[in-house]
Amino acid sequence: MNRIGFVLIVILFAILDLQAQIDFGQVEQQILDTYRILKKANLEQNPERQQIFSEKLKSQLMHVLLQEGSYYYPFLRLKQLIKIVESPDKRIRVFSWDAFCLGNGRTVCSIAQFRGARNESYFHVLSDGKERERDYKDVFIQEIYLLDTPSNDLYYLFLGKGSHGVGQEHTTLRIFSLEHNQLLECAHCFDSKTSYWSVEGSTQYPVELTYNARRKQIHYYQPTFNFKTGAREKGLHHQLFWKNGAFRSY
Repeated sequence: MNRIGFVLIVILFAILDLQAQIDFGQVEQQILDTYRILKKANLEQNPERQQIFSEKLKSQLMHVLLQEGSYYYPFLRLKQLIKIVESPDKRIRVFSWDAFCLGNGRTVCSIAQFRGARNESYFHVLSDGKERERDYKDVFIQEIYLLDTPSNDLYYLFLGKGSHGVGQEHTTLRIFSLEHNQLLECAHCFDSKTSYWSVEGSTQYPVELTYNARRKQIHYYQPTFNFKTGAREKGLHHQLFWKNGAFRSY
């Protein structure tokens, strides 16, 4: 094979590779169309259509988040409809949106996209938005903070807010680390029986939670339930401190 023929083959493969690359703008528009259909199905109270397009939306997003270069696509139009937040070190970003499940409750879909050791794109489902999964992980992720340890391990603190009914709300904290191209949830980072930490409140007495990133301290009021009146009250002030790889109350 002469040199000109070799160059032509290289050019041909380069063209084919460019054609094979995904059009992120087009895919973003398809996701937007699905989201609008899903929202319309919710307004029309059509559970079958809602379920179909809820699954379609998740599938579309998971597919595009695996594509090469997708992490650097900003999804600016999609960001106007769903919550997208990114970690300070630009390694993780989370997509959260209303699953529009019919009924009194509210569920949230949440998917984390992260970059691997060689900048590959991966995703991890934080909450699939199914109504039957009534834990406190179905939240809109609001912030992502970095946590370090004396052994130089790096953790990511996810802070999210959600609601399971009219007048109710909850704030949930979850902690993850990136290891071997996986997003792993810490099972021992809170004083609780679960891998996550959550506090419930109401619209009258919301969860007034703040996080001091410099001191790595969580401050919040734990609303209490008054069995005599059947109402929540503001409750007491609590603090959690990050020490030796875990949040502890002292």
